[in-house]
Amino acid sequence: MGRPARQSLDETRAMTAIVDFGQTDVSGPLLVQPVAGLPLIVRLLLPLRRAGVHRFFLLGPVSREVLAVLERDSRLRGRVHAVDSLDPVRALGNGPVLIMRGLVGVDREMIDDLARRAEKDSFFSLDPATDGTSGAPRWHGVGVIRMPNPQDLPPSNDLPRLLETLRATGRLEVHPASAEALWSVRHPADAEAWERRLFARLEARTDHPWFQRVVNRRLSTWVTRRLVSTPLTPNQVTAANLAVGLLAAACFLPESFAWSLVGWILFQSSYILDCVDGEIARLKMQESPLGAWIDSMADTIVQATILLLLGVRLQHTTGHRGFLALGTAGAVGILITGVAVTHFFVRDKGLRLADARGGWMGPLGLRRLGASLEETANRDPFTLALLAGVLFNRVDLFLWVAAVGVNVYLVLLLLLKRAIRPAAAA
Repeated sequence: MGRPARQSLDETRAMTAIVDFGQTDVSGPLLVQPVAGLPLIVRLLLPLRRAGVHRFFLLGPVSREVLAVLERDSRLRGRVHAVDSLDPVRALGNGPVLIMRGLVGVDREMIDDLARRAEKDSFFSLDPATDGTSGAPRWHGVGVIRMPNPQDLPPSNDLPRLLETLRATGRLEVHPASAEALWSVRHPADAEAWERRLFARLEARTDHPWFQRVVNRRLSTWVTRRLVSTPLTPNQVTAANLAVGLLAAACFLPESFAWSLVGWILFQSSYILDCVDGEIARLKMQESPLGAWIDSMADTIVQATILLLLGVRLQHTTGHRGFLALGTAGAVGILITGVAVTHFFVRDKGLRLADARGGWMGPLGLRRLGASLEETANRDPFTLALLAGVLFNRVDLFLWVAAVGVNVYLVLLLLLKRAIRPAAAA
């Protein structure tokens, strides 16, 4: 599956954020410089929004161009306010307030940790490049504080002075952040380095299947680099994936080696697009359970259609009706398997087959089965088996292997699902 689901925003821990640009020239072009398909200011604020921030106060002379960019993004529209003092924040009471000073990029893990700490602690993570370890903190970085009572606030609108007051009175812990979790953007070269870092994260991990790692992810990353700055949405790429995949399936209907080879090439192209939609969704922070479900079902429909049309083709060329029944059985098996796999990997976010710990098979056998099924829950086996069937002119053998294999897989998956439920709830 190309696109993981992202959990919905937890509104129960909604926070306000103060974004203080300090000496940054926020009227300049840096804040609207594109970084992997998003303006820099949007890429800075969206992780905070997704972690629970529902209102932003931008402290500083923010240009109209920057505000217009923020207003065009529906996820931030109406939530960002330019202010020239802390007075609006003083009126919020002593609830949790997220503070960002300077242009700092924050990864998701750190934002999630900030949101958790907001429930009980006040702390600040200093930018490792400007942490001021030799003296007083320079207060570049990100943190979350509990606003003191208005009478305890310093009279100045100086945010660093407020932070220093909280630290001096023991109400704020200060920790240097790692360069991996938090980094500064001070000039265009830093924004370009951030973009390279984001693209590097798209590369397949070493534990991914070799065909996906060596071929598909390299090609999909190349395509994603060229599409991420366009208005295309992940769901539109998924629609293109479905259209190309169905066209590929149609190519397998004629009894022709050339058409079959064209069909496989188109099917492989749809596989690339299947990776691209997820990569664009992650880069633009547009993941959603619905998008993940559509993505998964598009793959399922394409594979089911290929098996069905191969059954039609083989019945026509051989005169054996059993091939149509075989293709139909394979198509139905793939459709049911697609729903079951989507249930595991999309609806039950965080439930991994390889994490099964008990059940009627015993913990070791269950884990091995779960790991084996998880390793094959991708298009690689189907793609490579189909290629072999085309090259050796044995699509009949491929149909047998695919139809029987997918139904055996389905039976094992349903048995494992029955056994994994108690383990997942433990």
